[in-house]
Amino acid sequence: RRVHGDIGTVFKSPVDSTSVSKITAVGALDKMSLGGKLSSEMEAAKLECHCRAPWESSVQYEKRKAFVDSAAEQLTDPARLRLLSAMYYNVKFLRCEYDQLLMDELRRYDPTA
Repeated sequence: RRVHGDIGTVFKSPVDSTSVSKITAVGALDKMSLGGKLSSEMEAAKLECHCRAPWESSVQYEKRKAFVDSAAEQLTDPARLRLLSAMYYNVKFLRCEYDQLLMDELRRYDPTA
């Protein structure tokens, strides 16, 4: 199954039937655009982070998605958003711990993490 959109392509692997997401931004901007809107790059990163991982329960997915929405409003670096999204899952649901500076940054967007 292949779905095309303005931001990217989502497809299902015929081998293992797990969803894989490939998001590419056309004409991506390096900075936040005027008017408080997300840049194309940040919007692509946010959409990528909104993809549910096969191992996430619906509750875990909804909590991580809410975290991504909160963090995306304040971040300007798409790579940082992706990193924090993965870290959030690891800390919140797998009880992983990271360096104190990273944990503080994570808690800036969700104090319960």
